[in-house]
Order: sequence, then structure tokens, then C-alpha cells
Amino acid sequence: MVKVGHRQYQPRWFYCNHVILLLYDVLHQIGITMTLPTSESPISGMIQFLPTIQNIVYGASTVVNQLRDNIGQIEASTIVILTPQSISESTNITKVLRALEGLKLTHLAISCQHVPIDIISETTEIIANIQPDVIIAIGGGSTIDLAKAVRTCLANNISSEREIVKLLQDSTDINKISIPQISVPTTLSGSEYTRSFSATDFSIPSKYSVTDSSLASRSIFYDPAFIVDTPRKLWMSSGFMALDHAIEVFVLSEPNIVGDLFKLEAVNTLLTWLPISLDSESDLQAKLHCQLAAWMADHSPIRSRPFSRNSYTLFSHGLAYELGAHYNIPYGLTACATLIPCLKFYEHELPTIKPRIQALDTLCQANNGNSLYEALTEILDTNQISTRLSDLGVAKSDLPSLANAFRIRNSGSGGASQDIETMCLQILTDAW
Repeated sequence: MVKVGHRQYQPRWFYCNHVILLLYDVLHQIGITMTLPTSESPISGMIQFLPTIQNIVYGASTVVNQLRDNIGQIEASTIVILTPQSISESTNITKVLRALEGLKLTHLAISCQHVPIDIISETTEIIANIQPDVIIAIGGGSTIDLAKAVRTCLANNISSEREIVKLLQDSTDINKISIPQISVPTTLSGSEYTRSFSATDFSIPSKYSVTDSSLASRSIFYDPAFIVDTPRKLWMSSGFMALDHAIEVFVLSEPNIVGDLFKLEAVNTLLTWLPISLDSESDLQAKLHCQLAAWMADHSPIRSRPFSRNSYTLFSHGLAYELGAHYNIPYGLTACATLIPCLKFYEHELPTIKPRIQALDTLCQANNGNSLYEALTEILDTNQISTRLSDLGVAKSDLPSLANAFRIRNSGSGGASQDIETMCLQILTDAW
């Protein structure tokens, strides 16, 4: 039974959507009561569709079997394939190049953790001379973000580091990106779906983000065969980041029928399949489950969020900017170190958010018998992933300055009334 304010409705109220009906039946069975706005506080919000995404292709071997046809849909003949150096000579990349024989191909192998500005500049100058019809990004979030950054630079006819910094500092009036992108993610970062990218100026240090509707990929391929080359630690930590994304939107949003469905399913699927997804290289099904769950975590076709909140970022997510810029720590490892301390802080200090965290905990216990924190900790311990900022090289003396940088970055984002810097410092201290 679903509680709506002081009224109660049977799940069969949602006959129009069998998925909604099923999930609410499950929620009822495990004792989760979802409180939705009453007539005194009417339901309102926004469902946002990302305009550039044409299709999402998923399944084993779909890249080799269907990529060429996908390229043909946009009548592309000059193609840039962008990969990290670590997989540039892998069997999968060889298969892709063979499948695209006859087309004008350029394969660039570039490593770019946190997408440094100098790498954006160098890559843009190379690709500008090629004048591709499409860019295919095969790799993790940094590779996919690099492709977005280069497309942005080409659209705005810039390539120097000075020009790029200027654009990153003020991207309110950028030209529409015209070169399409096809993304083949090899981690669970979720960058393939977003209409934004992040880049880092390590000389300051500072991290920037650019958002534009034309930045999203045109096509996305979720092919678990491409995960075979992904290091176990990277895969698992990026899965933890996907959990961070799903938990983030669920916890910080007011109850929302559509959004809650996707996020609860994402959390449940990741907690179920992530621990076993690399037990066997041949277990492609488990890997694919994780890929689709990461998509649902924060980048499902409908992003439904209430109007009443201005901030949708957990401290564990937001801190990735500071820790990445100052210590070059990958996003995934930041989530591994900060997600649990962040949730515990929210649960104890923010009473409005506590019921949302408890709902996640109830769902987790019903599915696998462990609490939410136990399930998260088990993933980290089993894979010997560092869970302390001190293990990642962060100096305790730097925590106040990191908290201050976080406050400055988020000073205009709204959100809770508590002192952001104080809250952030406490979470950092607990994570250290």
C-alpha cells in the first residue's frame, strides 16, 4: 500500500505502467512507505529528455556487429576513434578497426585522467586537421569527456590552452556542437549519457564543468565484451560511483514516482551484480546488468526532479572535484572513501533526508540480508579498495582548505541551511 499524505492507495492505482505496479508491490511487501505530496502540496516537477541521444544499443558483441550500421545512419566517412593508451592495442579495438575497414579511420590513443587542459588543447589541434564526421569514444569517463571537450572546442573554433580556460570559466554562450559522438563506455561512470563534461587545470588547481544539450552522445553502446580489458579495481570503483549517483538523486530528491523507480532499481541491481561481475571474464550477463544499472542510476531517459530543490549533489559526489583537482584521485576512488561517511552524516544530522536513507536500507536488507552500509563495505573489502582518504595520499592538514574550496564552488547552489564548509569538513575528517 502506498501512502500519499494522510491517504492510502493500493498499488493497482498505477495500472498504466506494469513496472510501477510491480515495484510498488515490492516496496509494500518489504514495508517501505513512500510519502508523496498531498493536495496541500501538489505534485510538480520536470521530466527532461536529452535531445541528442538517438539510440542505446546493448548486448554482447553489439559494437562489432552493429557499429558500422550505426555510423551509416549519419552518413559518416571520416572517423576518429579515441581510446586510452591502456586499451589501444587490445583485441576489442582490433576488432573495431577491422569492422570499419574501408572507412577513413584515425585511431588516437590518449590517456587523460580528469581531462587536463593541455591534453584537450593538443587533441583538438590534431582532430581539427582531420575534420571528422563523427568521434567514437571507447573508454572510461575521462575518454568520453575528452571527446566532448574536443567537440566543444571545434564548434567554438578554439584550441589554445588560454582560449580553453576562458571558455571553461564562462560557457554560458557557446556554439552548438555539430560533430556527433558515439560512446562505448568501459567503466560505470555514466559520462556517456550526460550533457556535460569536466576538465581540470592542474596549474591552479581547479576543475571546471561545461553543460550544453548538444554535448550528449548520439549513440551509446553498452557492450560487456569491452569490459574484459578494464582493471578490476577501476571497474569496481566506478561501480561504487554509479551507486553514489543513484543514491544521490534518490536521497536528495523529494519522493517522485518515476525517479524513485529508476534509482531503487539501480541500487538493487548494482548491489546484486557488481560483486560478481568480475568473478569470471566470461560472465558477460553480470557485466551488462551493471552497465544498464549505471545508466538508470542518474542518466535514464527521463530525469525527473522536483522544482523545490536547487542542489542535487551529495558531498561524496561534489568532493570529487576538489580531490581530483588537488590530488588527481579518480572519481571512483573518491566515492569509495566518502560515500559511507557522507550517508552516515546525512542520516544523523539532516532529519528530512534520514527517511530516504532508511528506505534504501530497508530495500537492501530485504534483498540480501545486509544493511546498506554492510553491503557497500563488503564490496570495498572484498576487492581490497582503499576506503580512507589517508590511504589515497590526502594530508590531514589539507582537509580545511578542501572544505573551503568546496564551499566556494557550491556557494550559489542553494540546498541545506547548515554551514556547508563545516559539514564538508566533518565528512572529510570521517573519511580520512
